[in-house]
Amino acid sequence: MTGLLDCDFCAVSEYDPSSRVIRMLADFDRSGQRRPDWEPYPVSRFPVTAQVRGEQRIEVVNVSDPRADAAMLSTLRRFGSKSIMLVPLVFQDRPIGLLGLVDLERERRYSRQELRICRTVASQAAVALNNAILFDRLRRRSTDVSQLCFAIEKVAAALPQLASQSTLAALLRETAAVSCEALAAISAVASCGGESAAAPRWPERTAGGAVTTRSDSDAANLLTTAADAGGRGLTISVALPAAPADGQSQLLTLICAAASTAADRLFRHLDA
Repeated sequence: MTGLLDCDFCAVSEYDPSSRVIRMLADFDRSGQRRPDWEPYPVSRFPVTAQVRGEQRIEVVNVSDPRADAAMLSTLRRFGSKSIMLVPLVFQDRPIGLLGLVDLERERRYSRQELRICRTVASQAAVALNNAILFDRLRRRSTDVSQLCFAIEKVAAALPQLASQSTLAALLRETAAVSCEALAAISAVASCGGESAAAPRWPERTAGGAVTTRSDSDAANLLTTAADAGGRGLTISVALPAAPADGQSQLLTLICAAASTAADRLFRHLDA
């Protein structure tokens, strides 16, 4: 693309409709070398980007145009660019991303032939991008299923251990540990009857094999569930490093139900 239209950089971005965020997938210079990706940004940050996506038409922004998108002009000046062409990537009438063609040396007025080339390439790129998105979703779902099966095995093996605890403190410690391990959580806390227990943070191994530990501030999501335990209530909260995968919420509910049954047995024994 950079060679065909004599541009300095060509960036391919994906649009996430759920978060309304533009996420850079790749940025190449005219020699085909990949450049560092930009940080994701909300589409509302650049009105011209929202316009290109919404109206599904090409827009060219030159740095000297006083009527252009102020946010885009500021970005062009910050990076020393003279011009950018934004081309929507549309698949089956649905905008899924953007092409951005940047010229560092000059402002541009593209010919009709150049615009036709852009639309043709963008159409092919949109098909390729949609296929890549579908493949990634299938891969992630396969990974999630494998992880869920592993977690179910962990919980099934731990159920007798939960039932065998003779004190509430021991039961809460075991519950937190099982929750943390089964959900690959950063940390877990189990509470019941005025008592609480926290599991050690789930360790990770680096490429060199060293064990590292993340802090709770790294957690992107907190997942919590509760169940009755002899009228006292038992709660489990886990800090996850990412959004809960399919089945994780139900798995935590299963652990909580097993722990609450064990707690109820302990309370009935104490009350007898």
